Amino acid sequence: MDSPIFDLSNHRRAFSDCWIALLALPMKPQIYKRILHIMHRKIIPYLTRPARLHVFLSDSYNLGGSISLLALNGLFTLINEHNL
Repeated sequence: MDSPIFDLSNHRRAFSDCWIALLALPMKPQIYKRILHIMHRKIIPYLTRPARLHVFLSDSYNLGGSISLLALNGLFTLINEHNL
């Protein structure tokens, strides 16, 4: 059972690459808010390099309004748990 399909690091890398690519796409505000709402619990803990999200989260924070508040959760997680 030496197949790469059983290697957790390959799955984490694919997960990370998919999320980074998705976050680079334009999205509707509802989707944007939904992603930010779950990011600190369901996305960041499984990324290979969570600090790669700092640009996305900083840009989200600079948008203002409720999106800024939701981005703070992710930024706080990066600062607190990943030494950003």
